[in-house]
Amino acid sequence: MIRVFYVDLCPSPGGSNISLLHLVSHLDRRQVQPLVALAAVNPFGRFEEADIPVARIHTPRWERPPSGSGSPTERLKAGKLADTMRSSPGRAMLWHTAGGVRRLARDDAPVALALLRIMRAFRPHLVHLNDVLPLNRPGLIASRSAGLPAICHCRSFDTATPADNRWLLPGVNGMIFISQAIAEAHLAVMPPLRHYAIVPNAVDLADFVGPVDRAAVRAALGAPADGPLLLMAGRISPWKGQHIFVEALARVREKFPAVHGVIVGLAEEADGPGYADRVAAQAAGLGLTQHLHMAGFRSDIPQVLAAADVVIHCSVKPEPFGRVIIEGMAAGRPVVASALGGAAEIITHAVDGLLTPAGDPDALAGAVLHLLADPDERQRLGVAARRTVVRRYQVDDHVRAVQTFYERVLADRRSAMDAGA
Repeated sequence: MIRVFYVDLCPSPGGSNISLLHLVSHLDRRQVQPLVALAAVNPFGRFEEADIPVARIHTPRWERPPSGSGSPTERLKAGKLADTMRSSPGRAMLWHTAGGVRRLARDDAPVALALLRIMRAFRPHLVHLNDVLPLNRPGLIASRSAGLPAICHCRSFDTATPADNRWLLPGVNGMIFISQAIAEAHLAVMPPLRHYAIVPNAVDLADFVGPVDRAAVRAALGAPADGPLLLMAGRISPWKGQHIFVEALARVREKFPAVHGVIVGLAEEADGPGYADRVAAQAAGLGLTQHLHMAGFRSDIPQVLAAADVVIHCSVKPEPFGRVIIEGMAAGRPVVASALGGAAEIITHAVDGLLTPAGDPDALAGAVLHLLADPDERQRLGVAARRTVVRRYQVDDHVRAVQTFYERVLADRRSAMDAGA
């Protein structure tokens, strides 16, 4: 049996948490003993609910007051200092270096020390960092200090900096990429990796069986029991495109006055401060106050998706993968998605879903209108979508691929140590 220490310090519930939960909860416990490190500020509690061992880590970066929250005088002084330090190339370089050192001492070092203490007690054979290298510096610092092999499970397009490649990448024994698009982005800017694999995210089909009381779920979302329902799920962030969803909903309502839209997810304030409020104001300006429902975070996503007529994905930037896409497909719903990144790898247009140009509310509305006008087409695409998930995105296949990758990395590590001996 191998012990694996999983590190995911995301400050709020999201796709990385859910994907890691699917992986860890389906591991063969006769082969793998897990321990998961999560940020103390993250309210995601489903690991504990599933009786998975969890260590909660305090993360100074996410726990201190946001920048700019001081007094007007303090903010003015800080702004003047920053302007002065950026006034020449030499000062700018010094400012940048000082900032890096300050972040290391203030943010990364305390977290790395906390993780190192856990590693020394748990004595893992492998450290599984549940996102890209730039988001896992404390975990990699700790694993290198402990002399442990580590892998990065890359879930975003945030690629490593030259400094990361120089100082931290040598401590990475392998990388798992969740899509071909992610693999291409990362491999293009780093030295050759000894081990990597493309392992798409997955769903547990057991979560998508059984009857769903659509009327009750809709009522919980604030939507009527009848009439067309469009649903978008994911973090509320400018790049996710909730504003595109609202524009498209307004156009669809011109032809289907009874249509309602639901946005499920939490606001990602770090990425777009005030964006959720702007989306709500946009909806009000378009006369959608009674037709758009902001449902917040939901833990019953399979039931929520099953209550919709069409599932919408409208990111305006390439999606690393698009978990909600395969979840909507697993629920047997027709999915309309932006033709970017991982979404274009999942959906075959007009075969098991529809793809539309990113950032184009007219095209999105046109695709939705096509589906709402043709119940048979919605049924056909929903059945085909479910079939695609069964064939390509089942959690057991995902777990086997990850455990096989573990074996490969650890076997290579043992060979290298034997050769060194």
